[in-house]
Amino acid sequence: GEEEIGAIRAIVKASLRREIGAREARAPTVILGNRAPRRRDIGEHQWARHAAPISIEVCGIGARQSDEAEGELKTALERALENDELVVHYQPIVSLRTDAIVSLEALVRWSHPVRGLLGPNVFIRLAEDTGLIVGVGRFVLESACRQAHAWALGFPGHGRLEMSVNLSPRQLRSPGFVADLQAVLGRTGLDPSLLTLEITESFMIEEAERSTSQQLHLLKEVGVRLAIDDFGTGYSSLSSLQHMPVDYLKIAKPFVDRVTVDARGRAFAQAIIRLGRTLGLTTVAEGVEHAEQRDQLRRLHCDMAQGYLFARPMPVEAVDALLGGGAHIAG
Repeated sequence: GEEEIGAIRAIVKASLRREIGAREARAPTVILGNRAPRRRDIGEHQWARHAAPISIEVCGIGARQSDEAEGELKTALERALENDELVVHYQPIVSLRTDAIVSLEALVRWSHPVRGLLGPNVFIRLAEDTGLIVGVGRFVLESACRQAHAWALGFPGHGRLEMSVNLSPRQLRSPGFVADLQAVLGRTGLDPSLLTLEITESFMIEEAERSTSQQLHLLKEVGVRLAIDDFGTGYSSLSSLQHMPVDYLKIAKPFVDRVTVDARGRAFAQAIIRLGRTLGLTTVAEGVEHAEQRDQLRRLHCDMAQGYLFARPMPVEAVDALLGGGAHIAG
């Protein structure tokens, strides 16, 4: 049965669950009555008979509240997908040689009816854990492709303007993803070569180790480009890298942060850039926030960069104004 007294609830079936406050959490033996039964208090036979069918789970009230909040957020996110509350912002990626905008990264936001505009840190992990990321990812992919095609038509004098979209492992492993991608490209009219799909380094390694990288090769056959996101954090081996059908290495922010700190930090960034050039890959520095970082990356011959120094993620209208104004950002 279930009994709740104040802040304490006990559920007794084949198991016993009791929620405790912070003070009781410091005294874990307080379970039944004033203390838990001890072996020396009862006979061996009775101890076994008493202990066998009873399992005890102790958790804080905060854990229950956290679970409830997560459940509410999941329900709200499901409604957000149904009610078109998700929006896509775009962060420019610039050439470090010309300062021109050469690409944009699509980044999802949640226009929450009560809490306002929420960043992905609030809901993406939950979306991953619950499987909602497939729906979220489908929305971002289609929105980004449609918008990239609109910009290609609206700013023909700009030249090639690529679009980058982050993919989750769950999306990539979902049945029919390649067919879905082809359908999106067909509906939106976007040239596949203008679309870059960003995949985490850890996922790339898993795929290489599982010998299931066929999915990545199928994506390449569609005509899109592939980028390893946050490179340097996933411990890729050279042997696995040379078999991955990728076009871009995106240098993780921790390496960019240290590029102006000391010689060691500079050496790590330089090693990644040289690796990219050796493999014929374009290197992109992520999270560039200071002019000194940009200048050092130029000296190291990094190809492209993005970060708050150049521009924050912005809505479509702001990108329109940027492209209409010449689409060059020196930072």
